[in-house]
Amino acid sequence: MPAALHLIVDPARWLLVNTSAMTKRPYVVLAVVAALVVILAVVAAIISSSRNEEASDLSTPSGVVHAYIRALHEGDYVGAAALFEPDSRCDATELSMYTLAESLHIRVVEETIHGERATVRMEIEESYGGLFDGAWTHTEIFFLGAEGDSWVLTGAPWPAHYCDVED
Repeated sequence: MPAALHLIVDPARWLLVNTSAMTKRPYVVLAVVAALVVILAVVAAIISSSRNEEASDLSTPSGVVHAYIRALHEGDYVGAAALFEPDSRCDATELSMYTLAESLHIRVVEETIHGERATVRMEIEESYGGLFDGAWTHTEIFFLGAEGDSWVLTGAPWPAHYCDVED
């Protein structure tokens, strides 16, 4: 008969050896994961900063709204005010009082044209870019009127909801 094989394990030594191996491995994994996150963040920053934004088509209602939001975001209040109807109270001084978030992503949800009037419903996502700041999304409706071959904003659109109110 073959001899029985007995394996005797010293638990104190086994724990000591395995504990040593286990404490090194998580640090290596953590370092690799952290390096990958940093690399991905750098690549995302490079890609987002190198995007060329197309000029807005001012012959369409949604193009005017896009140009308005972009002008406000870039601090071009004179340019934003120029997109309003001529007798609007929304001037550059009034528009400069509104602060937008650091990061804006806008999307046309719906554009409706009825003769010389139009509405544009936009989905706007805002964030301040911090790790824990998060983002919030809201829908805004912009009203426009035909002015020759282009469109102009009417009333008091987001974020200047009060610029048409008399003092």
